[in-house]
Amino acid sequence: MRGWTPAEHEANQAEMTAIFADFAAALREGLAADSERTQDIVLRLHRAASKSWTDPVGRGGFLNMSEVYTENPDMRARLDRQVPGLADYLVRAIRIFCVEAQP
Repeated sequence: MRGWTPAEHEANQAEMTAIFADFAAALREGLAADSERTQDIVLRLHRAASKSWTDPVGRGGFLNMSEVYTENPDMRARLDRQVPGLADYLVRAIRIFCVEAQP
């Protein structure tokens, strides 16, 4: 990310905002964390997160990264303000993507 232009940073922020808004909409609609639509959003998040790493984020790294959503009080509060329970929903969906849905 160090070499990114301001426009690239802005585009990344917009993409992440859209992804989290889609997670919030999925939760509001009552979609299960393992639903196809929710898992598609997780894939988008994985791809977006991988852009800021030197290589694509591995399953373990992605799962560890997701823990910030529930363990960081500020992040949890920001997510749960969008929809109560969003932080836990995100982590559950990412766990399914990284662990449970993998062969």
